[in-house]
Amino acid sequence: FVNGTGNSDNDYLSDGLSENLINDLSRLPRLKVIARSSSFRYRGENVDIQDAARKLGVGAILTGRVSRRGDDLQISAELINTADNTRIWADVYNRSVSDAMKVPEEIVQAISETLQLKLSGAQQQKVSKQLTQNPKAYQSYVNGVFFRRKNGAENIRKALEYQKRAVALDANFARAYTELSIDFAALVEIAELSPKEGIPQARAAAEKALALDETLAEAHYTLARVRNFEFDWKEAEDGFQKALELNPNLAAAHTLFADFLSQLGRFDEAVREIRLAQE
Repeated sequence: FVNGTGNSDNDYLSDGLSENLINDLSRLPRLKVIARSSSFRYRGENVDIQDAARKLGVGAILTGRVSRRGDDLQISAELINTADNTRIWADVYNRSVSDAMKVPEEIVQAISETLQLKLSGAQQQKVSKQLTQNPKAYQSYVNGVFFRRKNGAENIRKALEYQKRAVALDANFARAYTELSIDFAALVEIAELSPKEGIPQARAAAEKALALDETLAEAHYTLARVRNFEFDWKEAEDGFQKALELNPNLAAAHTLFADFLSQLGRFDEAVREIRLAQE
């Protein structure tokens, strides 16, 4: 999704919408959804849809634009058949900034109906599950994800503060607790936080996320990563496998699991996982 506001300070809106859609669409049955790390290479105003589709190996691409005037947002979206560049579906959503968090759910619902994906009751519940009911918590969360993705100690510390604000605004915001865990673990990995200080906080945040939502695949692999830091290999492996059982489309989970298996010398399994991540 393109930031059409003319202000780079609003990048978090378009990036956050894209990221949430990738997460939500990956839960739909019979769909292969390309991860953010690959799809974001093709964002921008003048993307060659055919070239992107060929390199990503996909049959459809979802694109859109986010425009803002004051507290009013206009979000346009269209699903394009890459075989012939025809439009499969399109819509425009006029919302206030505080209602932006509901748009990904509406788009995913529309796409599942357009593609005639028959959802079970549990799948329907997953698709319609709101990240949070608090718009300020949502805005803080997407800001945090935006800065965490930029990498570097200063950005990750900013991300951490945004996620702390998100959970302070909504104590039941499971995805924000997952991001908190990722941020703490990342600061330990780059030696900006001591393991003694950072790992217990990373574990507590991931455990809180799972206590709030045990179906959250991202929280399972995040806790598995922490267990690996703690040399608890049995719990780490169980966590990675649970995450991939809940959402086989999670490239990051396959990547981290491959790294974990490689550490244990299980190279054939590691190669299999990293190839799944590539797919």
